[in-house]
Amino acid sequence: MNSSSTVTDTQVQSWIDDKYNNGYFNTAKSALQIFLDCEAQFNEQVRPLYIARAIQHYTKKNIHKSQRL
Repeated sequence: MNSSSTVTDTQVQSWIDDKYNNGYFNTAKSALQIFLDCEAQFNEQVRPLYIARAIQHYTKKNIHKSQRL
């Protein structure tokens, strides 16, 4: 994906963190809605992978080596 976007993964993580801390995710949102809101915030294209990784920070299960099968 060649993109002229200047939005970084760190900026997206900060945006997601802010949204999370202010209740944005207290109601169900589709992936498309989150994507569109993020692009509106930065007023340019945002790589969807950055959004997915930022959200994963809150949804990923922490599995310790001793818990793996």
